Amino acid sequence: MPEVVLDGLTRRFGETTALAGIDLVILDGAFAVLLGPSGCGKSTTLRLIAGLDTATSGRIRIDGTDVTDRPPAKRGLSMVFQNYALFPHLSVAENILFGLKVRRVPAADRRRRLERAADILGLGALLGRKPSQLSGGQQQRVALARAIVAESRLCLMDEPLSNLDAKLRAEMRHEIRDLQRRLDMTMIYVTHDQAEALSMADQVVLMRDGRIEQDAAPAELYERPATAFAASFVGTPPMNLLPLDASPHGLVVAGTSGPVLAETPGGHLSDLVVGVRPEALLPGAGPGFPVTVTDLDYQGADTVLVCDLGGHNLLARVPGHAAAAQGSELQLTCAATDLAFFSAADGRRVALSAVDPANQPHILGGVV
Repeated sequence: MPEVVLDGLTRRFGETTALAGIDLVILDGAFAVLLGPSGCGKSTTLRLIAGLDTATSGRIRIDGTDVTDRPPAKRGLSMVFQNYALFPHLSVAENILFGLKVRRVPAADRRRRLERAADILGLGALLGRKPSQLSGGQQQRVALARAIVAESRLCLMDEPLSNLDAKLRAEMRHEIRDLQRRLDMTMIYVTHDQAEALSMADQVVLMRDGRIEQDAAPAELYERPATAFAASFVGTPPMNLLPLDASPHGLVVAGTSGPVLAETPGGHLSDLVVGVRPEALLPGAGPGFPVTVTDLDYQGADTVLVCDLGGHNLLARVPGHAAAAQGSELQLTCAATDLAFFSAADGRRVALSAVDPANQPHILGGVV
């Protein structure tokens, strides 16, 4: 299986830098997801790996071989596009085999590959149909089958599920992940959907403005975001990010007198931000964050409370149908380990320890 290495990869379009010298290693057999908002450079990265675009500078290596200047057909990969790219006048079987015919693969080998792909994806009964006779999910399976018959060890996917409805997207996520495992291939998958990234990937590469914001396993990206951007982009609802002020007892949320969240760091105090996940905040009988509920978003399995804390919005996700009413006052508590601190200047995570509320009651129990 190929390892993919990007070394200082840059792509400029005139004065615009789409990719700013990224370094990235995708391990053998990994399911890697390039995640980020529109314009972050994820599709540009995929096109450069595929050979559909030319790098301004930097190198691309696949399985130890420099392929930077090779055409797509010489890179040993297959690709699944967002729009499926099926020929409407060809049958399902003809669409699947089109690339093999162009490459003059022998007929017996084509039949073997077609039977294998159709069996894996359940397309046996559909091989004689035209794309117009298929559902969206079936068309996506045909596009996947075309990638399978290429028998490439590296498969690239550019937002392949964006044209499907929510239920079908969830089903196809499981199918694609299962397919990658069964075929034991390296897969690079582009999406802006964090649910796809977290549920499918071994490796998530979060991108922003042509740079890599964080490269990590899904759990690490969610639980230990390296930047405020990563914290706010990953998670539904996203992590709460609140500015901090220094008080006589330590750091508190700006506009409040407490609770204290951490000791004031020594030396010059730069602007800091605290982050806490909505699901980490729970209503409690004891003291905590004194909030006023301004809105409720009932979502069935849980309810998102929209609260005011010192003039800042604070979201809390609580199980079931919350008993709180709009305008009610609550105390929300969390553990010190649920708090993350970031620099307001550059957004990078700051190694600042919160005081354990069990040993320091004033930390989450109001200023003493």
